[in-house]
Amino acid sequence: MKRPGSKPVMGTLVLVNVILLGTLAWRVSTDTPAEAQTRRPGEYLMVDGEASGASVDVIYVLDVANGELGAIAPNNQDKLSSIPVINLNQIFDAAMQANQPAAPAGRRRSN
Repeated sequence: MKRPGSKPVMGTLVLVNVILLGTLAWRVSTDTPAEAQTRRPGEYLMVDGEASGASVDVIYVLDVANGELGAIAPNNQDKLSSIPVINLNQIFDAAMQANQPAAPAGRRRSN
């Protein structure tokens, strides 16, 4: 059984939902100039393991988005201590430059 006047109300609700969905999609998909220049939040991978010289397990934290590796481990006061962050991009760039093959020598003509 339909109520009188329910069709305009339903149409209005559908229109409002479409506008809200469009506004949400626009806000999520666009960056403001200030946001575009900042580093994006990290994408983290956490792995537990051992470290040489440590008597406790260490949690390695890899920030995939920014190319950084850090670690945390429990200390004697049952709190977490962090290990300084390593910039993996710099290390891999230096390794790639060190392993560049020498330019091939030109062929010599034999007489």
